[in-house]
Amino acid sequence: MLSLEEILERLNTEDESVEIEAKRGSDIGKSMLETISAFSNEPDQNGGYLVLGVVRDKDTLKYEVEGVEKMDNVKAKIATVCRNNFNLPISPVVSVETVNGRSAIIVYIPEAQPQDKPIFVKSRGVTNGSFRRITSTDHHCTDDDLLLFIQLRTYRKFDETPLPETSIEDFEPRALQEYRRLRSRLNPTAKELSYSDEELLDSLSAMVVHENKRCATIAGILLFGKDSAFRKHFPMMRVDYLRIAGNEWMSDVENRYEYSLEMREALLLLIPRLINQIMEDIPNRFSLPANSPNRVDIPLIPFDVIREAVANAIMHRDYTLHSTIQVHRYSDRLEIINPGYSLIPEENLGKPGASRMRNPKIATVLHDLKYAETKGTGIRTMRTMMKEANLTLPIINSDRSFNIFSLTLHNIHFVEEEDIKWLENFKDCNLNKEEAHALLFLKKKGFIDNAVFRSVNPGIDTLKASGHLRRLRDLDLLEQHSKGSATFYLPGKRFLNSVDGNDLYQPELIFNINNKNDAKAADTVDKNLYPEIQGLYPEIQGLYPELLETLKQIGERTRPDILTKAILKLLSVRELRLQEIAVVLNRNKEYILRFYIRPLLREKKIERIQAESTHPQQAYRTTEKGKEELR
Repeated sequence: MLSLEEILERLNTEDESVEIEAKRGSDIGKSMLETISAFSNEPDQNGGYLVLGVVRDKDTLKYEVEGVEKMDNVKAKIATVCRNNFNLPISPVVSVETVNGRSAIIVYIPEAQPQDKPIFVKSRGVTNGSFRRITSTDHHCTDDDLLLFIQLRTYRKFDETPLPETSIEDFEPRALQEYRRLRSRLNPTAKELSYSDEELLDSLSAMVVHENKRCATIAGILLFGKDSAFRKHFPMMRVDYLRIAGNEWMSDVENRYEYSLEMREALLLLIPRLINQIMEDIPNRFSLPANSPNRVDIPLIPFDVIREAVANAIMHRDYTLHSTIQVHRYSDRLEIINPGYSLIPEENLGKPGASRMRNPKIATVLHDLKYAETKGTGIRTMRTMMKEANLTLPIINSDRSFNIFSLTLHNIHFVEEEDIKWLENFKDCNLNKEEAHALLFLKKKGFIDNAVFRSVNPGIDTLKASGHLRRLRDLDLLEQHSKGSATFYLPGKRFLNSVDGNDLYQPELIFNINNKNDAKAADTVDKNLYPEIQGLYPEIQGLYPELLETLKQIGERTRPDILTKAILKLLSVRELRLQEIAVVLNRNKEYILRFYIRPLLREKKIERIQAESTHPQQAYRTTEKGKEELR
C-alpha cells in the first residue's frame, strides 16, 4: 500500500496514472464508478488508488491536500457504492491520512480475479458499464476488451490460441531443423530430439487438437511457420531494421536513413539473423592481447547484451497487435521498440523473481535454446554487462498508453578518466553515486528527468529520484523547467561553468520566435539556419496576428495551457513532425512528445498522419475536437 506522501510525490512527478486517480472529497458520482470499474478490470496492474480530497493547484500545478468534509459520511458512501453498484461486490481498502493538518481518503481498489471480469456498473449493463484504465483515464471496454476478459477466464494465453485453418504443412522444415541443432548442442540427450516433427510440435504446444482437427497454434506459426503462413495470418509480424545517419531521428528528411531491412520469418530463423545484422553495425574497439601480435576487434556493446535485448523484444512483445518491432541503429546508440508495455512495473525490472510471461509458449522455447531466461534476469544481465563494459546503463521506457516498450543501448563510455576529473569540480557538494551518474548522463545527453534518473540508477524509486534531482537543482547543477509531472532538467549555471561548450551535448533548443517583435522580423530570420522548418513560414505568416501572438507568449517558463494552445494552432495550419514542433516552440522534442503530444493524442485533440506510431514519416494534425477548443 502506498502512503499519502508517496501518492502526492507520484502525482507531482508523473501526474495521474494507470494506478492513481485524484478527486475532490465531494466527487462521488458517475466518474468515480467508472474509475472503480477500470481499476478492477485492468489486467496485470494489481488495482489502483482513488484519492479523495486532493486537488491540483492551477498556478503551481502541484497536487495538494484540500481535505474532505464529513469524512465519516464519505467513507460510508464509498463502502455502499462498492457493495451495491456493481455486478459483484468490491472490497476496497479505505484509510485516512493527514498532511499539514488536512486529511485525505485513500481508497485502494484491488484487481478482480480473471473469472470475475469484467466488473461493470449494474445500472448501465456489461456493454456500457465496463471500463479499462488506460494511462490516467477510464475508457469504455471495446468488444475486443470484453473478448480478452473471456479469454483470460480460460487461463489460456494468446500464443496458445489454435489457428483452425492451419496444418502440419504450414511449418518451415528449416526452423524445425534449427531447433534440433541448437537443442542438441545444449543437451545432446534431450528426449524431444528423438521425436518426429509432429510429436515435437505437439510437445512444444505448437500444434493442438481443435474441434477434432490438428492445427497449429499462434506460438507454433510464429516460432516455426512458413513465409506463406506468416503472410496469411500475421502480415505485420516483422522486424524493421533502420540504420540512421547521426544521432537524431530523421534529422535529414531527404536522406531519412542509410539502410533499411524488413525481416519476416519464423522466429527461430529471424532471431540469429537479427542479432548478426545488429552486430555488423556495432562499432568496434581493438585490443592487443598479451603475447599476440594480432589485434582483436571487440564490439562496443557486448554480444550477450544484444542477444538478451533481441530475445526480450521477441519474447515479451504483444502479438495481439498487428505492428512491427522497430530496431533503430544510430551513430551513438541502438533503440529497440516493440509493441507491448512491460507487465512488470519499471521500478521492479531486473529485481529477482520479477518476471511475467505474456507469451509463455514462445518464452519456453527461447529458454530451452538459451536465447532468453524466464526468471526475470534479462534486464539485470544487460545492466551488469553494460556496467562491466563501462557503458551507459540501458534506458528503459514502458508506455502503457501506446502499448510499447523501448530499450536504448548507448555505445558511449559512461565514466572515463576525464569524467572523474570533471566531477572533482563538485567535491564540496558531497555527491553520492546516483547524483554523479545523473550529472554524467546530463553531460552526455543534455537532458534528464525523473524517469531517466531511475533508468541510470536502477533500484531508485520515484520519491528518492525526485529528492536527488531537487538537491542537484538547489546546488545550481541543474536548472528546473516546467512544473509538476512535466518537470525536466537542463544544465544549471554551476554545471555550465564547469564544461567547455563544445563538450556538452546540446538538445534541440534552437529557435524561439518569442524574440521576434512582429511579422516582418520573423520573416527576416535566416531560414538556412533552420533546415528542419523550411516551408513552414508561409503558413505561420498567414495566421498573423493571432498565431504570432500565441507564439510570442512562449518563453522559458510558459504555462502548459499556452503551449498546448500553440501546438493545436500550429497543427491546425499544417501537418508537422515532432522535430518541427519542438524547433518552433524552442523545446526538447522528447519533452514535447511526453508531456504534450501524447496527452493530446489520448484526448483525441490531435491525430497521427500515419497509422503506425513509429512510422519514419510520422506527423500530426489537429482534429475537429481540437479545433473546437480553439474556437
